[in-house]
Amino acid sequence: MTTAILIIAVLVVLAAAAVWYAKNRDGKREKSRVKSEEELRLEELERKKRENQACKACYQYLSRLINRLAKYHNQNRFEKLTRLDSYPKEFEEDMELVLNRVSGRQKELLTSLLSCLEATEEVNEEETKKYVSVPDNDKLKQVFYECMLPFYPYYYSQMAEGKVRYSSLVSEDMLKLFHQLTGKRYSLGYHNKHNTGVPSYEYRNGRFRVYDKNNHVLCDASFKNGEFYNGFRLLPGQKDESGQWNVSRELIYEEGKEREKTVHYHYEKKI
Repeated sequence: MTTAILIIAVLVVLAAAAVWYAKNRDGKREKSRVKSEEELRLEELERKKRENQACKACYQYLSRLINRLAKYHNQNRFEKLTRLDSYPKEFEEDMELVLNRVSGRQKELLTSLLSCLEATEEVNEEETKKYVSVPDNDKLKQVFYECMLPFYPYYYSQMAEGKVRYSSLVSEDMLKLFHQLTGKRYSLGYHNKHNTGVPSYEYRNGRFRVYDKNNHVLCDASFKNGEFYNGFRLLPGQKDESGQWNVSRELIYEEGKEREKTVHYHYEKKI
């Protein structure tokens, strides 16, 4: 009888211990699961912070890059461009996060730009210098044109003469890329004036009406793939033999084809 009672008591104790162990084990599992979720949340916050910093650094770098490319291009020294400032640390370390944020045509444009640049290190006994080299100037120039408004390759000298801000000549695709990087809205043609106060261009119904600093119309046309498509453009004028008349030609475009040429005579003799 006593033995039976002892056996029962032992079984009860073991059962109680098993229940306690099971509850304690489940509690530890639950605590471990909650901790893992918290860690994941913190990791996501850190990833988002790094992504925002990298995108901001990318935007700032692209702004400086376009400014420098425009400067070299306007001075007809683009082929002399061999090296650029190094990538910002935040952008270089988390470039993949930036590429994951941008999408569509904007991702293609950013990828094309980066493919024209090469991060380079120059090591000597005292220090290591980082910079970005330009392996192919012609390739970079073509991508640069995609970053600018379509009339820029034809009238960049007139824009430079009028001191037009490069930022007002940036293409709509590039402005959308800036928006994806920063979350801010950028308007086409903001501050697009010559130093004479004349607007450098007007954009209406898909057509660009471009002016020089003296308010002379250079073209009024739509573009397709960087080429004149519909509208007209004026070719640079030349003085006639008397020196009193400036002779220029007007080309008419219909669906990318030249249809007619008109000769204009402007009397320029001072009275």
